[in-house]
Amino acid sequence: MTVPCEGERIQGLVQEDELEIAMPAKMVKKLAAGIDGLRAARIISYPLPYYGFQMNTGRFMSRSYPGYEQYLRELREKAKKGASK
Repeated sequence: MTVPCEGERIQGLVQEDELEIAMPAKMVKKLAAGIDGLRAARIISYPLPYYGFQMNTGRFMSRSYPGYEQYLRELREKAKKGASK
């Protein structure tokens, strides 16, 4: 089974109709229960919305990558310093 992760959906622009799932029919109920469990635990919600490539990803990525927002701030600061030279 191949299900794109949140990053692939948001950053990689993978759309809902591009999901690819191959499994025996007897596993469909188990898959549905697993997705429901992720949704109930507020870990992830499928289908993920499409936000476009120009969105601020900090609030999404910082849940999985602690320090991500600080990293982005440092990159922006370096870019500003480089542009002012």
